[in-house]
Amino acid sequence: MTELISADPQISLRRQCELLELSRQRRAAGLSSEVDVVEAAAELGSAQAQLPAFELTITQDINQLSRLLAREPDALRAELESEVAIPAVPASVPIGLPATLARRRPDIRKAEADLHAATAQIGVAVAGLYPSVTLTGAGGMQSETAGELTQWASRFFSFGPTLELPMFDRGRWQTVSLQRVREKEAAATYANTVLNALHEVENARAAYDADQDRQAWLQNTVAQNRDALDLTRARYRSGVASFIEVLDAERTLRQNELALAQSQTAVSEDLVALYRALGGGWD
Repeated sequence: MTELISADPQISLRRQCELLELSRQRRAAGLSSEVDVVEAAAELGSAQAQLPAFELTITQDINQLSRLLAREPDALRAELESEVAIPAVPASVPIGLPATLARRRPDIRKAEADLHAATAQIGVAVAGLYPSVTLTGAGGMQSETAGELTQWASRFFSFGPTLELPMFDRGRWQTVSLQRVREKEAAATYANTVLNALHEVENARAAYDADQDRQAWLQNTVAQNRDALDLTRARYRSGVASFIEVLDAERTLRQNELALAQSQTAVSEDLVALYRALGGGWD
């Protein structure tokens, strides 16, 4: 079993039942007072009172996952309630170079595409300022009377180039200026997007490392708490330790087991956050 399964409230409940039975045995043998039995029963009741909250959280999580998969409530209960170990996480995740990060994250790729598009629009706007020459022609017949329309002299033709100089068009210059402003905005957005991505990666990596260190310390602490509880119980059986010492050792172990379970959850969430910040897609 993993440390997280050891933090199961049912296991804590069984320890409380064993402690209650031990206090009853000592009371029956005249080695302790009724106070120990009452305190053990109260501690067991406190542990039992926490079970409904755990069950509610489990049900809500299962229903949320079922909804995300477009399934009916409780559809995944049989699959998710089975007791399995948390998948092992890597000690470290390859971060790679910022250039590879820019190719993996969709937000950076979008900002880069927007910058390219804005730059291209400047070229289009500048090209619109170039002078253009258009060759035009016209022809027809013209006469004061209908009878003269068939005569050659009534026909006319006109050919000639038309020169356009858009560079003197104030509106087109304003368009060029506007496109340049948009390019600067796109460039600033791109730089800011890359900078935010680098910060997200670094923060996610730092959180992942910190929670792994915390988990390692808690694993060692829980192991020591278990040894302390076993020793305190043995001392209580022999009449050397008081029942209060046993309760204190049990509560300390329970608190640190819960903290260890939460730490394992945090490490897994940190790994997901790091993968998301990296954008995925690496070997």
